[in-house]
Amino acid sequence: MMRLLGIVLNLALIGVVLFLISEEGMPGGGWQIALVVLLVLAPLFNLVLLRSHAGQSTGQGLLSLYLERKALEERQKIAELKK
Repeated sequence: MMRLLGIVLNLALIGVVLFLISEEGMPGGGWQIALVVLLVLAPLFNLVLLRSHAGQSTGQGLLSLYLERKALEERQKIAELKK
């Protein structure tokens, strides 16, 4: 669900930027052009990463592994206390 939301929001950002460029024209200053390029490239890279990791398990990140380890430690403590 979150992956789908990320894809939709990235596509919306690209659409808004392209719409503004078509309505207002390309910005004139160098830093403004850099900002527009950043506003288009960042969601494109996000979409590529979201697409490339689509088939991979999302439960093996560092945070999930840490939480799994902590849960296992707690279960071991409980098992030792029951003995």
